[in-house]
Amino acid sequence: MPPFGDHANEILIRTLDIEEGSAKKLVQVVMKDVGLAAQVLRLANSAMYNHSGRPILNVAHAIAVLGWLEVRSMASTVRYIEHFSNRSPSLRELLVASVLTAVQAREVAAILGYPQPEEAYICGLFRNLGEVLIACHYPDEHSEIIVILAVENIPERAACLRVLDFSWDDVGKRVAALWQMPQAVRSSMEASSLPASSPIERCRASITSYSHNLTRALYRKGATLDTIHLETVLSPAGQAVLIPLKELYASVDLALNETRELFSALQIPTETLRIVKQAERAREVLKSGRSR
Repeated sequence: MPPFGDHANEILIRTLDIEEGSAKKLVQVVMKDVGLAAQVLRLANSAMYNHSGRPILNVAHAIAVLGWLEVRSMASTVRYIEHFSNRSPSLRELLVASVLTAVQAREVAAILGYPQPEEAYICGLFRNLGEVLIACHYPDEHSEIIVILAVENIPERAACLRVLDFSWDDVGKRVAALWQMPQAVRSSMEASSLPASSPIERCRASITSYSHNLTRALYRKGATLDTIHLETVLSPAGQAVLIPLKELYASVDLALNETRELFSALQIPTETLRIVKQAERAREVLKSGRSR
């Protein structure tokens, strides 16, 4: 899953002369790009680099293990996401939505007192991995699913099964396992099937699911916070908690502010994240056969 060209170029240009301030900026660049973050974490957790056996979920730690020259080499050799986004009607929007989910997960984690908010950020960033990969590599099938969702308003899994015979969430779980992503990322994709796990693991998975569903409701469906049914989320102690609406508004606003630069760089308004807008472009793709 390649990164956006602007992000890869910034890594290439600025990693030859790194100071503390610029290093922090480059870590932020990696954390806002699903492709870069995936590759950095995959390599850092490989047997070649991770000799401790303990999973690395912190991007800054992963980069320290690899070294900036390795990250620069990685950015210079991958294909850029723009090649795929020209074929897929909503790939850019999906990747921005992943960052929105990540920031919201981090803020919800902080509200709940979850001890590792950046872990929650990483889990949120990869929660929608399956759909991103389907949109990236199977744009026609993804377009068909988007049109079904817009017209029939059925659950995503049902629409996926009609077109693919499996769901994109199934793809995300399988690929995360094949990539040997940290167990925290993989388990957070299965919030409903962790009865035997510890309260802190269930909390992390619940935060991820909550933030993912929030992004779907706000940006894919176009709902507002005061009209959606707010779910409870599990605290680190395993208790079901309702996030106060005032704090939730603040978290959503912060996520929008942190991604404003990303929206601007990709030249996409927030309205294009809505399923109706994505369906319009999906129909054009299917009609023209542009993805082939």
